[in-house]
Amino acid sequence: MKVYEAIAAACVAEGQSPVFALMGDGNMELLSALDERDAGRVVHTRHENAAVAMADGWARVSGDVGVCTVTSGPGLTQVATSLVVAARHGSPLVVLAGDTPRLAPYNLQGFAQERFAAACEAAFVPLRSPGTALDDVREAFLRARCERRPVVLGMPMDIQQDTYPWEAVHEPSARSVPRTPPVSPSADDLREIATMLTSCEKVVVLGGRGATGSGRHLVELADRLGALLATSLRGKGLFDGNEWDLGIAGAFSSSGARALFAEADGVVAFGAGLGYYTTEGGYLFPGATIVQVDTRPRGVFEGQRPAHVQITGDAGMVARKLSALVAGSAPRTAYRAAAKGVLSGERGTPAGPAGAGGLDPATVLRTIDEAVPASAPVVVGAGHFWNFAVPALTGRPPEKYVFTYDFGCIGQGLPVAMGVARHSGRTFVVEGDGSLLMNVQELETLARHRAPVLCFVMNDGAYGAEVHKLRAKGMRGEQAAFGRTDLAAVADALGVRAVRVTSPEQIGPAVEEFMASGAPTVVDVHISPEVISPTYRRLYYGEAE
Repeated sequence: MKVYEAIAAACVAEGQSPVFALMGDGNMELLSALDERDAGRVVHTRHENAAVAMADGWARVSGDVGVCTVTSGPGLTQVATSLVVAARHGSPLVVLAGDTPRLAPYNLQGFAQERFAAACEAAFVPLRSPGTALDDVREAFLRARCERRPVVLGMPMDIQQDTYPWEAVHEPSARSVPRTPPVSPSADDLREIATMLTSCEKVVVLGGRGATGSGRHLVELADRLGALLATSLRGKGLFDGNEWDLGIAGAFSSSGARALFAEADGVVAFGAGLGYYTTEGGYLFPGATIVQVDTRPRGVFEGQRPAHVQITGDAGMVARKLSALVAGSAPRTAYRAAAKGVLSGERGTPAGPAGAGGLDPATVLRTIDEAVPASAPVVVGAGHFWNFAVPALTGRPPEKYVFTYDFGCIGQGLPVAMGVARHSGRTFVVEGDGSLLMNVQELETLARHRAPVLCFVMNDGAYGAEVHKLRAKGMRGEQAAFGRTDLAAVADALGVRAVRVTSPEQIGPAVEEFMASGAPTVVDVHISPEVISPTYRRLYYGEAE
């Protein structure tokens, strides 16, 4: 048995992850061996960066290790952006990267893989020798599982071609993951926090993605304190439908919510990183004592101190214990009374000023929200349009949202959605035209694999974010406007069902047909390039909402 065959067998033994791939000299035998062992496992993409993004999407919704493979040299350098995105998100991935032969005096594709991986915030495991191949594969998968980040497995071609000297029996890395029971702080720490919370008049209970599944316990604590509720972006949906939910804390907060946050004298956050954007650089809760409950609290996060008090603990367990400790105190009433008028007047997404040249994006996103089933995953790309998408999408739990903003880049939405769909079935993605054009070749992959993805393209014919930011600086935004590509025609040419939307009423039927057929679909929505989101009007134009 060749080493590449042993690696293929180990990948199959590691789990059910597809292998998202772009073939080259450094991995072509491995891919052939994978296909022989499990036909249909390999998803052949058109670009390496997309292959990593697809593995990232699969890992995000499965909770398991995503797997992808690229060839040596330029095959690996192409993945840089998606590798950093996955690392910043905390996605466990293994990138099987071909490498040039160890003893070759020169190879055109040779370069320092380990230093590249480190620059992309990923770990690196080398394939050391034929005899250690399965140990090296196991180490890569185990580190991905335990460290919750991408791991690049460097596979020199000469080692791959050598003979594996042992019986190829691979023990899956999942068996070696340490078992960690839910963590609870000490009784003294809990009493200290409970005393602080009951001494406050205006408390915010904030839930992040780490509190998924514990929302009812956070609500119970808030009710006993008379507190208001909020989430981080990744916790969006945790409190949907609750009358005291202020929505997302941070840049997406409404003006009324920000005013209430400014009055808070206590914040207790569960399973939320409390990063720069959630706290608006530390200015969102100026007078509050902030407590962070997290399984992995960090003293410094995104350039700032997240909280005054940080404790390690499971969100649900700590919330239940705090509820019991504060049960004897009367809930405060003033904060919720002040919030009533704000909450009743701010439900939904405000429309922007009327704009020429297309549909109002706020209206379009509200229509999409009404049409898309709450049970389906929704991937949201990044760009100006997402300032309409994030507030408009409602009625879904946190695990149904996948946001791709982690590195502040565009171009991730479609490939991430393809990975999500491979795991979860029918998947929707809201993306910009500029973003889609960065990965437009993957529409062919979408068609070839019949991936059940419907992509709404918010087509304003420009890099809308740059247009509005330049104009806010008194500069011409036209250099970021390129004219509308006929993306419906492009999609159709690549084998994807295409729908041109000129009226919001066309969105519902497009969704219904997709749900019935599962056929990959692009819905090209021409939105007005003139409508500026409320978030941008506040952040870049200095306007009050």
